[in-house]
Amino acid sequence: QVSRAKKKLVHALKLAPELPEVHSALGYFFEKVGDLPEAEKAHKKAVQLGKGDGQFLNNYGTYLCRRKNFQEADMAFHRALLDKHYPNTAQVYENAGVCALDANQIAKAKDYFETAIRRDPRSTKAHFHLATMSVDAGDLRDAKAHLNVYNLYASHTPESLWLGIQVAKGLNDKDSMATQGLLLKSLFEGSEEYNLYLASLNTDN
Repeated sequence: QVSRAKKKLVHALKLAPELPEVHSALGYFFEKVGDLPEAEKAHKKAVQLGKGDGQFLNNYGTYLCRRKNFQEADMAFHRALLDKHYPNTAQVYENAGVCALDANQIAKAKDYFETAIRRDPRSTKAHFHLATMSVDAGDLRDAKAHLNVYNLYASHTPESLWLGIQVAKGLNDKDSMATQGLLLKSLFEGSEEYNLYLASLNTDN
């Protein structure tokens, strides 16, 4: 309901023109509808009004990353971390890690994800990406350890189940592979990952 959302945001802006949360929300809205100049303007205004608040710098950093402005995004994340009162520093490190991955800076991404976990051992996004990186590096036991933590705190996704299947297959854990295959079928039968799973079974046969 785009028009209704815009109407509410414009009304909020009239009521509280100096509230950074309103401008940050507007930035997300304008990005969604494809008005990137206005999105950039709104995010910058949120950062300005926020006066160093990590929340708005983190939001701006994720926006810049989606726009492939990786260096500027990294700077925004580092500025967010300067706010010692911001409670979600683990999320900032997670977002910085995803951005570094998108920029193909693998070592930097790994460092960010590991820092996120040190700040919050339940950082599921960091555990998932580290599991993926461990699979790529051939360290299946490390991948399994990260997936075990991920599965404690996050809901199953097609990506997490398919990754778990690959890990189980590599470790020759047939029971785990079968269990996750059944979950993939029951929860995400129409997904690309389920098709990959079926193809892998046919290859094995």
